[in-house]
Amino acid sequence: MKINKKIISSVLALMMMFSLGMTSVSAMELTQENLADTENLDTTAGTYNGEAYNEYSVDGSSGSIAAGSASSVIVLNAEATNFDVTIPIALRVNAYADGSITTPDSMSSTSKGLAKIINNCVLGQVEVVSAKINLNGWTATAFDADYANMKVNSKNIGFKINGLEMATDGTILANNTATDTISSIFDIDANTAGVEEFEDYSFTRSGSSPFPIIANGSVLPIEYSAKIPGLDADLINVVPGSIVITVDFYK
Repeated sequence: MKINKKIISSVLALMMMFSLGMTSVSAMELTQENLADTENLDTTAGTYNGEAYNEYSVDGSSGSIAAGSASSVIVLNAEATNFDVTIPIALRVNAYADGSITTPDSMSSTSKGLAKIINNCVLGQVEVVSAKINLNGWTATAFDADYANMKVNSKNIGFKINGLEMATDGTILANNTATDTISSIFDIDANTAGVEEFEDYSFTRSGSSPFPIIANGSVLPIEYSAKIPGLDADLINVVPGSIVITVDFYK
């Protein structure tokens, strides 16, 4: 039987190539799944499940050293960001002898009050989660009720904030689902198209929610109105109730 020397030479050459270790060896490369597995990930020892993730090693005695990769983790330590939001001290309501009512703290394009929620946080947007009025001896009444024909001194009050009417249990906003935002700059004469301008601020809204997400460093204007029945004597600095406004980071 004849043996082809060329074939034998080719086979021997291939065997030598494999014997020289042409196969690459890779160290562990951490994936998102590995990083989430804190039980097996040891960032102090540099191992995952006992295997080094930061070391790539190939035995040079095999005759071949291949390029490879290894992993280095980012270790973050962070404190919770300071949360700082200011809400109005008071929302004044002035009822006059002729039946008219004014709300001097209301902040809108027609009422130059100072009532606003201020996002003072160094980082992050904030949102009003809920708002409720805890009444003090007064009764929450429908805003469109006939106050002109109610009993005098009956201590009924109707209230609206940013267009939302107080419910019979005092709730203004139960669960805010707004995703639009409001941003503002302190700029008296911006004169920018599409931008609201009142008091000393210019506002830009991405939607029409009454309680939008408040951008970092921005304010949300508080516009409010109230109704009460007639009185047979003056009331001075009476407090019908308090508004509890719950705010949080927008998450």
